[in-house]
Amino acid sequence: MYDGEYSLQITGDGSGTLTSLLQEFDSENGTLGTIGPQQQVSYCVWARRDGTVPAAGVWEIALVDENGVVVKDENGVNNLFIIDLTLLSTVFTPYETIFQTPAIMPASLFIRTRLSTALTNGRSVYFDKSSLGFTSQVYQEGPCVS
Repeated sequence: MYDGEYSLQITGDGSGTLTSLLQEFDSENGTLGTIGPQQQVSYCVWARRDGTVPAAGVWEIALVDENGVVVKDENGVNNLFIIDLTLLSTVFTPYETIFQTPAIMPASLFIRTRLSTALTNGRSVYFDKSSLGFTSQVYQEGPCVS
């Protein structure tokens, strides 16, 4: 584990299982936090693999609507980030991206993390310290920081 006593372990099972986790925003069953229209949020997760490099595996993080469709930003770009699990090391490393919500929001918004390509049988990857936070613009039309 990177910090604390536990981390999320995903192990390839040889049958092509595509593990998926889904959390709804603005919901008693997900998280009470909300993300509004045209907001920019920063996402970070720390990841590592076990002692052997997997031959296959892709972890995907995305903002999706109530139908599981990836939400696009105002420029038509999918709010989707992938981590090629074959490139992980044995040391926890941060992976970061920025998501931007559209002006017209879906009825429900979720963050989905999943295996989009099955992990090699018997190989394990570990995730820790996953976070999502709002960014702030340093000055008008300037860069954003989180």
